[in-house]
Amino acid sequence: MRIVIAVVAAGLCSACQSVDTPVSQAPEAEISVAGLASPAAETDKAQETTEPGAAHTGGEVTAGTAAAAAQSPASAPTPPPAPAPAPPAEKPRHLELTGLRIAPTPTVGDSVPAALSYAGNHEPALKRVCFLWSGDGPYCWDYFSVEKDGNKITTSLTMKEARSYELQAYVEYETAGKLYKSNVVSASVTAQP
Repeated sequence: MRIVIAVVAAGLCSACQSVDTPVSQAPEAEISVAGLASPAAETDKAQETTEPGAAHTGGEVTAGTAAAAAQSPASAPTPPPAPAPAPPAEKPRHLELTGLRIAPTPTVGDSVPAALSYAGNHEPALKRVCFLWSGDGPYCWDYFSVEKDGNKITTSLTMKEARSYELQAYVEYETAGKLYKSNVVSASVTAQP
């Protein structure tokens, strides 16, 4: 919006005193630029400026923008302060299983130790270990132990039938506040009667 600002205080004050009708301060009231231009025409000290961010509205100025322009002509608006940076999000530490070790010929009905090895040098926040017997399952439970020094998770299994199985195993673990499922590792066993 282009606004003509006159720097003639005496001429502006005398023009304001001669106005018979009071000017409303409501934002809807409009002041004609023609009424402001007549004192400026009598002097050489008139200055033309453009209010930053304003759009040209055909030569008319509202009372609200005229008051703002009179208080701070041609001053750039101050940007709001930048928000504080967010705290860094916890980076997930994913677990990668590297193998499943179990006796290759366990006896039916016996509790057989099974060891899952994993990569990395951290102790995972495990929730459950899960096994599939030749596609049957998964069967999951929360009794296991973690050996950080050996990068090993141990639990026990019991074979119910004398036959060959393709055992598959994975673990459910938590990291960065979310629950994840690890990769699957497998081993072949033949249960003996």
